[in-house]
Amino acid sequence: MHDVVSTVGSRYQQARCEHCGRVHLVYLDGDVPVTPTFTMGQSSAIGAAVMNVNGIPLHKEQKILFGKDAKLGNETLGRNIHHLCQDSFKPMQAALIETMNKQHALLADKTTIKVLQSQGKGACEPAEHTRQTDYLASVCSASYESKRRVVFSNLGGRGNEAIVENLTAYRSEVLVTDAYAAYDSYCEKAGIKHQCCLVHLKRELLDAVDIDSLVKAFKCRSPEQAIERAVKEINNDDSIYHICCVIKGISKIYRYERMIKRQDYGNNDEYFEAVLKNRRRHAKGLMDGINAVMLALSERYAKVQGGKYVKGSRNDQLSKAVTYYMNHRENFRLFLDDGKIPLDVNAVESSIRVVAVLRKACDHKQSVEYTESLFCQASFKLTPENEPTP
Repeated sequence: MHDVVSTVGSRYQQARCEHCGRVHLVYLDGDVPVTPTFTMGQSSAIGAAVMNVNGIPLHKEQKILFGKDAKLGNETLGRNIHHLCQDSFKPMQAALIETMNKQHALLADKTTIKVLQSQGKGACEPAEHTRQTDYLASVCSASYESKRRVVFSNLGGRGNEAIVENLTAYRSEVLVTDAYAAYDSYCEKAGIKHQCCLVHLKRELLDAVDIDSLVKAFKCRSPEQAIERAVKEINNDDSIYHICCVIKGISKIYRYERMIKRQDYGNNDEYFEAVLKNRRRHAKGLMDGINAVMLALSERYAKVQGGKYVKGSRNDQLSKAVTYYMNHRENFRLFLDDGKIPLDVNAVESSIRVVAVLRKACDHKQSVEYTESLFCQASFKLTPENEPTP
């Protein structure tokens, strides 16, 4: 602050300490400015940031905070929010990550965001490497944690290097994600257990059987009813029948999982022990059956190339689903040996709804720098269960 005041001055009253010679600013109105040289107070910038992550455009925020006749520059409000994020929210975000690093399992996912600078468009100088789509990374606590946190950050691209760079800040024992190959590389290098999401697997399988067509063919009201009909009525030599059996098996795993309720146990250790026993009793047999079915299907719909399964001669959804499972089949089973490992990334996908609201409200951001500030704001909006983050 001393250097800033000495260099550019300030509209606030200054007091120089006789002992150390440093300059202190005196805020007579009680509202600390966003920076020593800005005229907007932090309370206004925080209020604007809250409205921003709730999807309210900046021009509407300006009218709400300062009235319709306020004469602010077009960039004033956005610039103040940006500096607030960089100077105040960033260190707080690092504190959130430190809390999360003490937790056993973390969940990670990504989604798209449009940034004009990355596309070589808009008012900003084009990025060094242009791309059509930018990605946001979301990392959050497991649903059973008492101190649940979610942190958003800008990935840029979704290549292996970008994902590894983002995840190096986290030090959990287990990472739960979809089966994207970059997560495998990171976990192997970092020595972290990697549980792949069963819900993502189920989605791949539903695409493989073309569930919408199956619902119409059987004239059912829901995908669940269509799967039940398929298991009963389709010839058991048909591949669709086997895929439907696997889908039904995954649904059973979730039904058994819901049998164990946290409120029935005195402490967390008893609860997680009960979860583990339940999984070994019910889910293990189901996962063994799923593995046997998918292994048999891989002989028809996949082939091994370079140590990995690739799609066979059939370039269709069924081959895609089979290779998706076969390349990660061990990572789909880690939850069987640890009651604290979530089966899916549903919690982190729920947290991304905050960003979905932002995308709908603003469609795009101009610069990469301001996009990072937006994600920093979103980290402090809500926890994955819509509870205010302390």
